[in-house]
Order: sequence, then structure tokens, then C-alpha cells
Amino acid sequence: MKKYLLLIFCLVLLSCAHEQNPKVYHILTEKEVDKKNGHGGFYGYYNFILIDTAKIFVHNKYRFFWCATGLDTSKPSLINLSPKDLQNIPINDLKEYLEKIPDTIKKDFYLFSSISTSSDTIKNRGFKIIVDYLNKNKVSNYCVRKFTEEEQYSLYSKLNKIDYDIKKIVWKEGFNTDWLDSIQKTYK
Repeated sequence: MKKYLLLIFCLVLLSCAHEQNPKVYHILTEKEVDKKNGHGGFYGYYNFILIDTAKIFVHNKYRFFWCATGLDTSKPSLINLSPKDLQNIPINDLKEYLEKIPDTIKKDFYLFSSISTSSDTIKNRGFKIIVDYLNKNKVSNYCVRKFTEEEQYSLYSKLNKIDYDIKKIVWKEGFNTDWLDSIQKTYK
């Protein structure tokens, strides 16, 4: 009987040794975007997607506007993101990945990055690594936000290894298509 009690006691101690509540690195505020340069966009050169406490994906698809006068910036642009565009970056390789970003891009005034997550509370330790890197390189033009619907569907398809057909998706939130409308009017 004492052996069983000792075994149960050891199991309880071991289970307590694991981190029950991962550290919180950031809590999103309502409609949070970086206020320093007022970009307010959704996508940039580097778009980091944080999952759980250590999974990180990145994509480089974005739509850049020289002038956003009259555009609805409350909705993301449709960028035709697909699961193949999402690159998995192991947490242990994240610093090395960031250091490989060319200096010419780091010094670009228009460099814009996004960090997105499914939750308001970011517990992914990659968040601190990314933000520390951006601050170290004086890149202040970034936003922290929740997933866009397009990122969510692409990521879900990639993680679950299911077919992805953008034409079959019924989008709930919609997209900023003002740029597309203006192009179509110009070339009619």
C-alpha cells in the first residue's frame, strides 16, 4: 500500500513540475495595430502566424498601397494565400531565420510586418523573439492582430492536410476589394 501511495505522490509531483500555465507574452487590445507609423495594414513583407506556445508559420504575400486614400483599411485585402505559401519555422530556428532577412529590407522605410494569432492572449514564445528582433533593428512598422479569415483557412488546410480551394470557400468577413474595383474601372 505504501508503494502505491509513494507512486501516486511521485506522479503528482512530476505533473506539477511541468508548466501548467504558459507565460503570457502579449494581450491584444481591441483593433490593435502599431501606432508609431500609422500604417494600419494587415500584411507586409513578413507575416508571422503564431499557434499554441511554439508553432510559427510565415508567409510573404501582401498587397502594398502607395496611397490608401479612400480605401477601406478595416478589412484585409484578398491576397490568394494558400497552404503552400505558409512556411513552418521551428521555434529553435526562429532567430536564425530572422537574421537572414537582408539588410536592404530591414532598412526599408516601408518594411511592414504582421504578427497574427488566433487568440487575444499570445502565449507563443516566438512573439518575444520576433518583437525583440524588430526593436533591435529599429523596425517600428508592424502590427499585432488576430488571424485574417484567409490565414485561418489556409493554416487549417495545411495543418490538417486537406485540400484547399479558394473558390469553394464562403467567406464570412469579406475583403477590401476597393483596389480591384478601381483597376477594373480604369481598364474598361
